[in-house]
Amino acid sequence: EELTRALESSQSNAENYEFLYLAEFFVPNTKFALLWIFNKGTLKKFNFLNEFVLQNITQDRIEEQKNTIWDLLVNMKLLDAKTNDFYQVNSKGERFLKFIGLLKK
Repeated sequence: EELTRALESSQSNAENYEFLYLAEFFVPNTKFALLWIFNKGTLKKFNFLNEFVLQNITQDRIEEQKNTIWDLLVNMKLLDAKTNDFYQVNSKGERFLKFIGLLKK
């Protein structure tokens, strides 16, 4: 039991450090994209690319930036793939949104 508590504490600390890093590393558009996806529930990448509105990006870079944001959220394991190419914010992504104050704890 003591070992289990120590392991859980270590995992929690590691996630907090990761979230601190991501909070600094992610630009506002990435954070708001994660919140937008969370509010949508489930969606396909196609929907994200066509519906999410980026702020302060020149028109010629929108598609590139949206693809980068999507890939980053998937690679950082903040989104989970569901059936038929649908994705949703997972529990880690939800904890991150709470960590940065975009969702209530």
